[in-house]
Amino acid sequence: MLVQRRIEFRTWDDLLTELDRLEASDRAGRIERAGTWSPGQNAWHVSEFIRMSIDGFGFRAPLPLRLAASLIKGWAMGPKPIPRNIALRGPMARVIPHEPISTAAGFAALRAQIDRIERGGEQCTHPSPLFGALTHDEWVRLHLKHAAHHLGMLHPSGAPKRA
Repeated sequence: MLVQRRIEFRTWDDLLTELDRLEASDRAGRIERAGTWSPGQNAWHVSEFIRMSIDGFGFRAPLPLRLAASLIKGWAMGPKPIPRNIALRGPMARVIPHEPISTAAGFAALRAQIDRIERGGEQCTHPSPLFGALTHDEWVRLHLKHAAHHLGMLHPSGAPKRA
């Protein structure tokens, strides 16, 4: 069984470079995954969090979770990786991909959200359903960490897929 890669993104460009590498490996049939989600599902999931931080979430985490989250916000923004298998329940489960998503579609969704910020000048201004108010820079740091977590589940130089 594959383990999650430890990767880090400091900028959107770092993330886009990794997307290029993953897409090339996927086209060559040389990508494997450490988790259960496909490359497209992982990228779509990350894109949804970015989209919602720009457009709004429409939900909040339950109060007990928000209170607990206030105690770990500093840790969540820090350098330690996100733990695996965090269960999203209730309204937060709407960012779980339930349908197959092609690599091309998932990666295009993620690139579109990054483009809104980088080229369109949009800002991540909506409160986190878990942490509450975050600055745009805090959101970017969290999104890059979240992307590293999910793209770290993908191994771009895996054995060729069998037909």
